[in-house]
Amino acid sequence: MAAKYRKIDPRIWDDEVFDALDAPDALAALWLISGRAVNRAGVVVAGLGEVADKLRLQGVDASWDTLSRVCPSLSWPLQKVGRNTVVVILRSWFKYNAPTNDDHLAGMLSDLSDVPRCELLYSYETTVKPGLAEKWHATLDRVCLELMTPCTTVTPPPCPPQKQKQEQKQEQKQEQEQEQKKKGAAPRFNQPTIDEVAAYCTQRKNTIDAEQFVDHYEARGWELTKGRRMKDWKACVRTWEKNDFSQNGKSEPYVVPM
Repeated sequence: MAAKYRKIDPRIWDDEVFDALDAPDALAALWLISGRAVNRAGVVVAGLGEVADKLRLQGVDASWDTLSRVCPSLSWPLQKVGRNTVVVILRSWFKYNAPTNDDHLAGMLSDLSDVPRCELLYSYETTVKPGLAEKWHATLDRVCLELMTPCTTVTPPPCPPQKQKQEQKQEQKQEQEQEQKKKGAAPRFNQPTIDEVAAYCTQRKNTIDAEQFVDHYEARGWELTKGRRMKDWKACVRTWEKNDFSQNGKSEPYVVPM
């Protein structure tokens, strides 16, 4: 789990590159450094919908445009993974969040196991090593080798092709559904598409933005409050409708527990 507090050097306000950013981009940079989306290894994994919500931007396209300006300006590698998820490596993370010993560093690096497998992840070691004290390089090499080994034999790309990954997910989904049927459990929740949400909103004649709805819950892993998994997305649409969460600028709709 990511640490509760982050170290931000006060000299950032005198940095020429940071000083050249306008106010919205400077806010984006500070959020990347100090927000909950960054893990202990200095890697940010966030949904573009979450970025828009936190930075008060108008949709996922504005989020991507902002990150595409900010990250190259600060030499932070950026990659979009999937439709609306981004990964960012904070190159000088360990300069300001230095480990205290080998075990501490290994624990920080263990957060890499939760980062989506992508080209950016496989460049992590060479990206952060210049900002890490030389005495920690052996530990960095060892941990990264252990974490990356399962996919390093596939080049290029470093990870299984997208089609194969989709087939694996489909097989896992079918196995889970069969297992649930055997146990008499309720069917597994299927995430709706933007078109499905839009059609349902049209049917109910409300003004909910289907893309905003999907991005909001996709960034949360389709979880409700207190980490509970969503069971019925249509019920959430009706809750948004009842709370008038459409064009009124609320950042966090109240969702009735299910």
